[in-house]
Amino acid sequence: ENMGDRDFRFEKIREKISKPISPLEFGFLEDLPEYFTRMNAVKRTVESEGIDETPLLMDTKFASIAGMCFDEVAEKLNSYIVIDIGNGHTTAATIEDGKIQGVFEHHTSSLTGESLERYLKRLAEGTITNEEVYNDHGHGAHVLNPISKLEKVIVSGPKRELIEKTNLDWHHAAPGGDVMMTGTIGLVKTILG
Repeated sequence: ENMGDRDFRFEKIREKISKPISPLEFGFLEDLPEYFTRMNAVKRTVESEGIDETPLLMDTKFASIAGMCFDEVAEKLNSYIVIDIGNGHTTAATIEDGKIQGVFEHHTSSLTGESLERYLKRLAEGTITNEEVYNDHGHGAHVLNPISKLEKVIVSGPKRELIEKTNLDWHHAAPGGDVMMTGTIGLVKTILG
């Protein structure tokens, strides 16, 4: 079956989130599947440098998602959305009881404040469909459960200002007091388990 990159990546995310899981479960040590070609290239580079330790490898979006959950505002919430608005891609996840309940991924350049707000509300309600996102040239959506209420949107990423064009209740994530540390803190928390 000939799958484009956006289909393949999202298919693997969907497989991983077959039930609600902690964002920390997106890290790989010895168990890195061969189909993650870029992460495997990083692993080979580490080995070729003569480093004996097995590196923790993690998709950058999920490292960011994990890190946002440790923001001091996020830590007080139970039902919320974390969103990384990157230069190329935007990835959002609904979190309830510390677990991912749904995920959505799109191209940042295709989103407006209005469409982003609509997608995030539908993600929280559990009504978003993979088809609507895919047909809008996004990667897709995968929802296990709606969240009981959308307490806040925790946002990160270089294009995070897009959230300010919505009417959602948002907070710029700064785990460890620094917006630039989101992914790093996600990695550290993943290593610590």
